[in-house]
Amino acid sequence: MSNSFRTVRAPKRPTKAAGQRTMKLLIQTALDLLETMDIADITSDLVLEKSGVSRGSLYHHFEDFSDLLEHALVQKFSAQVDDNVAVLAEMIEASASQEEMLARLSVVTEAIHAVANSRNRYFRARIIALAEANGRLMQRLSVEQQRLTDALAALFAEGQRRGWMRQDFDPAVASVFIQAYTLGRVIDDVSETKIDPAAWHAFVNKAIRALFC
Repeated sequence: MSNSFRTVRAPKRPTKAAGQRTMKLLIQTALDLLETMDIADITSDLVLEKSGVSRGSLYHHFEDFSDLLEHALVQKFSAQVDDNVAVLAEMIEASASQEEMLARLSVVTEAIHAVANSRNRYFRARIIALAEANGRLMQRLSVEQQRLTDALAALFAEGQRRGWMRQDFDPAVASVFIQAYTLGRVIDDVSETKIDPAAWHAFVNKAIRALFC
């Protein structure tokens, strides 16, 4: 009688592509929850329930639950960076003169500074505050923040190259300044008596012309 042997196969390991899909699913689930919940109220149990991913898989792909949340926060921040840079780059490219550029910039500025955009300002202020005591988050955020600063500085430099902006300012300094007063609009968002949005917009337009053109 001959002996027959059945080959015993080892369990399949998740492929790299499958692992990437799991990571993306977990991050997207956290992002979805951030749309309606405060970060302090989002728990690992809630993310696992919504995503259908096992706890073991979560900790296989992320150092800890905070690691996952940080990835989601930075990805959300990155998406805002990409949107802002794309709009401003298109503004420069589509303009044929200084006045056209300033007119387009006025429209973009009004939209970014609008009361309806306060949620984005709150988010940026919150993630910056969280990064103060979290070195890992700070490092990740700093990469995206530098990308935004560099992109805006490049747009200022292009405006100077075209002769539409003054030559006596540093594009990088101007980039940080623009971001500072844009984020600073959150001060009015939390004030009891709000300033007139039209008056704010008119003031910003005057400041841009006086400082940069």
